Amino acid sequence: YKSTNKLEKSLKFYKASLALLNSTSSEKEHTKFTTLDFAKTVLRVGTIYHRLAVSIDITKNRSILDSIKESQKKKIFTDSAKLFYEKTEQFATLNIEIENLKATAFSNLSTIYEVDSNYVKATYYVQKAIEINKNNNNNLRTANALNNLGNIYLSQKEYQKSKRIYTEGLELIKNNNNPKAIKSKAILYFNLAWAMRNLKEFKAYDYQELYYEIQEDRREKEFRGIIDEVTEKYDFDSKKELLLKEEENKRLKDQQTF
Repeated sequence: YKSTNKLEKSLKFYKASLALLNSTSSEKEHTKFTTLDFAKTVLRVGTIYHRLAVSIDITKNRSILDSIKESQKKKIFTDSAKLFYEKTEQFATLNIEIENLKATAFSNLSTIYEVDSNYVKATYYVQKAIEINKNNNNNLRTANALNNLGNIYLSQKEYQKSKRIYTEGLELIKNNNNPKAIKSKAILYFNLAWAMRNLKEFKAYDYQELYYEIQEDRREKEFRGIIDEVTEKYDFDSKKELLLKEEENKRLKDQQTF
């Protein structure tokens, strides 16, 4: 449901999962569920609340009354996201996987506080995420967290600082060409271009062009993947039909020679 953007249905099942985890943890007998299971589920619930909040467009063709209702709903979702992200922080750091979950929660919290213009808290949480990711030598996660830090400086019109941070993030993943890294590069180039435009540095347009090139390449690859999938399915269906005809002919022949 999450992958198809059916967020409320996704939330329903994540919360059902969390309820089961809570009930089994209170039982005395041994269960196969671990702290990592809890931490993952708590983070996922928080992420869905966060996505629900972001998905609400209060100003889009709504009456004043509807806008107030949507604003209230957005606040409830945002507050719920904060609550579950902060719960993630309470888990004991038993292994690198839980550390990574915490880093994700901290990074996501920073984006919420940035939107609320609470830049002190936003910076506090994103720096915690950066620290964890650097300690674990995860350059891609570090670059993504640095992007969030750059956005905080950008929101405060500290363009020189944001430029430095975006550049640092790009440097970390410059040789990484997996799809996730390419997506991160595109976002960093776009934000770097925005910072440089505000600094009246004309090289900004080169970075903006890089962003568009990457996006176009990604769209082309996605489109090519869809075509390949359809072609493969068509070929499979054609071969399947031919195979069935051969089986039918064999069956008829066997009947005749029985």
